[in-house]
Amino acid sequence: MAGLVSAGGTFALWNGSGTSAAGAITSGNLDIEILGESWTETSPDVDAAPQEIDPDTFLVRQGDTFLVSYEVRTELQGENMLGELSVGWDQAADLPAGVSGEYLLLDGDDAPLMTAPAPLGTATTIADALDTDDAGRTDTFTLQVELDTAGLDDRFGPGSTQVLTDLGQITVALDQVRTGEGFQ
Repeated sequence: MAGLVSAGGTFALWNGSGTSAAGAITSGNLDIEILGESWTETSPDVDAAPQEIDPDTFLVRQGDTFLVSYEVRTELQGENMLGELSVGWDQAADLPAGVSGEYLLLDGDDAPLMTAPAPLGTATTIADALDTDDAGRTDTFTLQVELDTAGLDDRFGPGSTQVLTDLGQITVALDQVRTGEGFQ
């Protein structure tokens, strides 16, 4: 949090003396943090599913499905503070042929904030802005990425694909909005 402080001073008045109190102008707070990541196998033909997995050691076979979840916390504080949440890619997802993926952003109650899942690599801005006041607000969101390997070729043999899940560089951003409802 940054602040600008106005220095107080003593002024000579026409018929006496007095003091002026210092005034403070404080900026708002806008913060976002990734709290954690989890990988879950969700394959319908696996008795143990859903089960947490380590993507570095899990051996994928054709038809496996996965859910990758990123928990994100946002913090906003300050008068006239309006935030906009978005999902984008600094580096595009690079999935091998036959592997498809889409994502969905959920609120703290696991309600979708998007009308439908979007393909990996497609940027989305959440329509409902987050607004706050001096008391502030903290929200938790979940970014869910679903992967499906139904069209994956046979992984056995010298020409088989080694890396199956390059999701790229996902960016979840919280930006201050300078106009619109809630901004004065």
